[in-house]
Amino acid sequence: MKKTLLSLLLLCTLGACNDNDGDYAEYMDFVTVETDATAAGYHFRMDDGKSLYPGDITRVGAYDAVQGQRALLYFSLLAERVEGFDYNAAIYAIHDIYTGTTRLIDDDELAALPDDPMLVFESRLRNGYLTLRVAYPVVDNSKHNFQLAIPRSAVPTAPDYLDAELRHDAGDDTPGDPAYCYISFPLDEALPLLEGRQGISLRIRISDDEVRILRIDAR
Repeated sequence: MKKTLLSLLLLCTLGACNDNDGDYAEYMDFVTVETDATAAGYHFRMDDGKSLYPGDITRVGAYDAVQGQRALLYFSLLAERVEGFDYNAAIYAIHDIYTGTTRLIDDDELAALPDDPMLVFESRLRNGYLTLRVAYPVVDNSKHNFQLAIPRSAVPTAPDYLDAELRHDAGDDTPGDPAYCYISFPLDEALPLLEGRQGISLRIRISDDEVRILRIDAR
């Protein structure tokens, strides 16, 4: 885990900093929510595979945990250990992020998928998840959906990378100001295909008449 200036700046932007008493999170990381039978009813699986127990949730109150939900978590570690977990933490903020699906599909299915433009600013391929920071014009964000498609018959663009396409469906939303969002995809179906490869070669439509290929290394 890294404590970064960016993470602290983001935390303050999201309103979780308390300038009066210096009470702020030490860490920010992407996690997967896992429901359980503990007092909190949930815990978090970090992208390095470690488990984190929410030992202090007084700052976030009630949280509607959904199994498999991806989230951006702000937390500080607690000294007291909890049996069965790698970390025990005070939770400062839980921000659910869009959790999409990954599908292996044939050419005719791929051709029928919506392909609305977007931009990708950050990418992270780790422990069976692809997480991206994207931007796209939006008025009603609830109308937007994303899918990670793995073409079955694709001719590899690079031998050490798995070809994939990020498809964006803007629905009937009216273009507005750009929204900057994190989206994440579990790669369960694609994991056997990723074995022995360096990462993913991701096709993205960035405008009505232009697509780009982004190569993302696993780490």
